[in-house]
Order: sequence, then structure tokens, then C-alpha cells
Amino acid sequence: MLVLHDILSSTLDVKYHSVREAVHASYSAEQNLVDVFVAAGAAARTQPRMAWATMTQYNRLASCHARLQKRLNGATISALKKAVRSLEEQRKGVKDLGNYLVEIAIFSLQIEENIETLLDNSDLLRLEEHQVSQLHKLLGRVKTLLEWKRPQD
Repeated sequence: MLVLHDILSSTLDVKYHSVREAVHASYSAEQNLVDVFVAAGAAARTQPRMAWATMTQYNRLASCHARLQKRLNGATISALKKAVRSLEEQRKGVKDLGNYLVEIAIFSLQIEENIETLLDNSDLLRLEEHQVSQLHKLLGRVKTLLEWKRPQD
């Protein structure tokens, strides 16, 4: 839950943390919603009023989950963009391979993993087409960050 809070409060640093936990939390919430739906269906035969009340709550929960998921997706992608921009700026000042590995490459690998996690789970997260496109562009920028080029003096 701390990861979700960090994402929503724009304090998640995707250079240090994985978004896998957020994906897992989203999956768990989705499974719990399915359980509510199944329970409502089971109650419909014997207790129609209870089923009606359960379905009403299910609709509310599903709507809240969809809005929260959309917000989480946007905030996560924004955090990734911010991190990539920061690394691109930081890379300009790196003069040798050792500093490059410590200051750029390690964080770029974490960001690359985060982007690939989001892309792999794009259906589960219900990422929109433009978000998937943004992630692919970010992945290209990260791949560029991972290429060491000796600075020209």
C-alpha cells in the first residue's frame, strides 16, 4: 500500500523502486472485485434483494477501481518520464565509465524493468493506446541511456 500512496502523492522514485507491487495490488483488487461479483451471482438464486444490494456495491467498487487505476497509470507514467528526463540531463555531466555506471546505468536498468513490467501487464492495468505508445517511446530513450558513449573533449 505504501507504493500506491507514493504513486498517488507523486513521491515514487522509479529509479529506486519497482512498480511490480503496484501491478500486484491492482491485480489483487481486480480479483477481489470478481469475488464480489461471483458472490452476488450466487446469492441471486436464494436472496434476490441481497444480490441486488451486492451488485450495487460491486458497481460502485468497480467504478472506483477503474478511476483509481487510471490515476495510478497516469502517475506512474509521469514518474517514469520525470526519471528519464532527469537521467538524460544528468548524463550530460558524466565524464567517465565508472561514474556512468553508478549514476546512469543502474537507474536506467531499474526504469527499463519498470517500463517492461507495465507493458507486460498493459491488459491487466487497462493501459490506453497512447499510454502504451508513451511507454514504448520511453523504453527507446532508456535504451539510448544505456549506451555508453565517451564524451568528446
